[in-house]
Amino acid sequence: MNKKLFVIFGMFLLVVGFVAAANDFVIRNKTDESPYFVVNGTTGNVGIGAGDPLSMLHINGSGSILEGLTFGESNTGFYRSGNNLVFASSGVDKVFFREDSMVRGGTGAFQLSYGVSSNTVPSWTFQNDDDTGLGWAGHGLLSLIANGTEGIRVEGGSSTVFGDLNVTGNIIGLDSGSINYWNKSGN
Repeated sequence: MNKKLFVIFGMFLLVVGFVAAANDFVIRNKTDESPYFVVNGTTGNVGIGAGDPLSMLHINGSGSILEGLTFGESNTGFYRSGNNLVFASSGVDKVFFREDSMVRGGTGAFQLSYGVSSNTVPSWTFQNDDDTGLGWAGHGLLSLIANGTEGIRVEGGSSTVFGDLNVTGNIIGLDSGSINYWNKSGN
C-alpha cells in the first residue's frame, strides 16, 4: 500500500511540475494562483513565495525558522536559545545576540551593548565587566573608561588623560618635526 501511495504522489508531482511551466516545479495557492513554492527547472533556484527565484534560495514574505538556520555542514549557523539568537561555528557557540547586547561567551570576551554610551558608560565592554571599555564622549570623541571613570579621551590627533599618568618607561613625542624624549624624571 505504501509503495502505491508513493508512486501516485510521485506521478502527481511530475504532472504538476510539467503543467505549471516548462521545466519548473510549482505549487500554487488555489484561490489566487500565486506561487507558494517554485523550483526553477533551468537554474535550480528555489522560491518560497517568489514566482521567479533570483537566488539559490529566495524567500519572499515573512515567516519563522523554528529550529535554526545552518550553513554548509549542520554545525555552523544560527539558532534560538530562550530569547537569544546564537551564532555557532563548528558546533561551538560563538556570539549571543541578546535583548540588550551582543556578546562572545566567557569572562573578558567582548560585549557590545545596544544602549547609549557616554564618557562614563561604555558601549563596547567586556563580559562580566560592564563599566570598563570604550565609550562616546561626543561627536568625534572616543573615551577609554575603567570602573565607570573616563581615563583617556581621544580626539582626532590628540588625547587627554584624566587623572594621573603613570609611566614606567620613556614617553616619545614628535614636536614640529623633531623627536623629543621624556623620561620619568621629566627630562
